[in-house]
Formats: sequence, C-alpha cells, structure tokens
Amino acid sequence: MFMYQDEQGKRLTLYVYRTAGEAEDTAFQYAKKNSVQAFYWVDGNLGYVLTGAVNRSVISRAVRVLYDQLNG
Repeated sequence: MFMYQDEQGKRLTLYVYRTAGEAEDTAFQYAKKNSVQAFYWVDGNLGYVLTGAVNRSVISRAVRVLYDQLNG
C-alpha cells in the first residue's frame, strides 16, 4: 500500500497485490461508492487499485501518470 496526501488532506491510495493463477492483463475498470472513486487493473501477475475521495478528473489524471511510471 502506498499513500499520497496533499496539503488539503485529500488522499490517494495505491494497493498492489499478487494475482492468483495465470498471468493476465485487464483494461482499466472504474468504480465509485459514495464519494470514493477507484480505478483498478491487472498487469501480468500484479493487480492494482488506485482509490480516493477525490473527483473523477483528479483520479483519472493520477492513474494515467501512475500507469506510465509503472510501465516506464
């Protein structure tokens, strides 16, 4: 788990986990419950979830930057 908090106390949290079974890739999936937004995807044997109580444009930009950084 990795967490970022800005000056206003808004947090984005990245969860990384190993998947069970065969390596697979999935497209980005989006979910929202109340004020919490999340994007999740699987890349090979790792799964990722980026979540936070921020608006969708903020988490969308963050997930693009994160994905680019992870895939160099």
